[in-house]
Amino acid sequence: MSKQRQLFRLAIDRTGNVRRGDDVRPCHIVDLTEKGVRLRTDGTFRVDEELQLEFALTEDNAIVCAIRVTHSQPPLLGAAIVHMSPDHQTRLSHFIEELNALNMTGF
Repeated sequence: MSKQRQLFRLAIDRTGNVRRGDDVRPCHIVDLTEKGVRLRTDGTFRVDEELQLEFALTEDNAIVCAIRVTHSQPPLLGAAIVHMSPDHQTRLSHFIEELNALNMTGF
């Protein structure tokens, strides 16, 4: 049986970097949840591979986290967030809450 997504994806348009060892590639964040992310990047990545991801939620609010590849169909990559500092987790949660509130009000 396939795994069911537990959270709704939040479509966003952000740029960042994905790192595998010394190899750093630019990426484009397509959508995210508090538990995962989908991004577009060059390169081939294996399912279960762990990477570092850095991207800006806002102009002055960057997020750094470790992700594990769950789906790879170049140029798209799906990943679960496997480690993030408590401060960055709080920032991400607040960002998602604020965007959801804006979407609910129609602004």
